[in-house]
Amino acid sequence: MAGSYRQVVKAKSVSARYNEPPKAYMNWNNDVCLDVVIEKQSKDGSSYDYTFTISGNYKKDNPKNPWGSAFKVAKFFEAVGVNTKDLNGDMVIPDAWFDQAIGKEFSYITYPSDRLRDNGKPFWNDFDIVMSADAGQDAHKAEFDKQVNDGWIKVYEEPTEEPSADSSDVNDDMDL
Repeated sequence: MAGSYRQVVKAKSVSARYNEPPKAYMNWNNDVCLDVVIEKQSKDGSSYDYTFTISGNYKKDNPKNPWGSAFKVAKFFEAVGVNTKDLNGDMVIPDAWFDQAIGKEFSYITYPSDRLRDNGKPFWNDFDIVMSADAGQDAHKAEFDKQVNDGWIKVYEEPTEEPSADSSDVNDDMDL
């Protein structure tokens, strides 16, 4: 997984949006979009808030696995220590889950896109499957590699240089 960038970050705030209409580049809506605000560091050492989104669709007709492609939302809550087994039948995330997630650390990965900026550097995307900070770098990188190899990440480009933590290299202005 050369080229991806793993960080352990803390959730500053977490909120959910439901039944989101599709973005221009999508052919589907999302049942749930989880917006997670984290603090990132610039090259100069200053910090800034950054929001990334984890989204997916429920499988409401499957009682054994109602999360469907929204399993990524469940994985976020599990990564920060929330028990996700008691989701209500209406599939609305309980407010208590958001409260429990605040201030908790988790592992987060960004990776270079095959889309380039005017200066030739790649945009950086968020990998929306997070893990517990305790899971370790190797486990999270293995999951990322699996998603790339299975074709779920379609815009990944092996970079020729490592990213910096500076916002000029990371996708803080990229809407993917």
